[in-house]
Amino acid sequence: MCIGRSLVRSSWSVSYHRVVKIPLSNMPLSNMNVAIRAFAVTAAAIFAFVACGSEYPEPVFIDSPVCAELTHGVLPVTNFTLSIDGRDIPVQVEVANNSSKRTQGLMCRESITAGTGMLFTYTSDRSNGFWMFNTYADIDIIFIDKFGNVADQLTMSACPLNSEEEDEDQWKARCGNEAINYTPKTSWRYVLELPAGWLADQNIGDSIIREMNVNWPEATFEKSSSGEE
Repeated sequence: MCIGRSLVRSSWSVSYHRVVKIPLSNMPLSNMNVAIRAFAVTAAAIFAFVACGSEYPEPVFIDSPVCAELTHGVLPVTNFTLSIDGRDIPVQVEVANNSSKRTQGLMCRESITAGTGMLFTYTSDRSNGFWMFNTYADIDIIFIDKFGNVADQLTMSACPLNSEEEDEDQWKARCGNEAINYTPKTSWRYVLELPAGWLADQNIGDSIIREMNVNWPEATFEKSSSGEE
């Protein structure tokens, strides 16, 4: 999994390692080889970290008091693959794998860049739907079961604050009522959120989505009764 850049309320959080000099001239050859290999592995890891972080687009957050208290930045990023008929469609996704990350989700982002999204992971099956409170971009949501099969897919509409006259309780009630339509038909364990219409732009229609295979490096699907994952 690639580690995304951490940004909280527009302030960078970066850690650096001190440079350690290795006196190679007095080092036995065997130890020197170990040191060189260790350095190569460390350098490769640093390169992968920088490359991964630099490729993922920095999200732009809504400049609004209702968004000021949220964590602004990129969650850990992984490479997600949607497959159908020998065709692989790669997606870079942020991973929301705990309560605080899942609660915020894609709230307050001005848009979702094509080819990116967010993956919500759980450790047990669920049957509830999602809502779009304080979310400003339409989303295609794909529910995935514990076997890695697409359980359902829906399109959810943005639910921003209507006007200054709408208080928070009214806002939440309105978004909650709209969310009645965002409940999947069957249980699920993972959720993939993508910018609405992006899969259609890849010539992937609704009927095809349900037949797609999904995978990502950290996926741990269960085996079905037939023995297939």
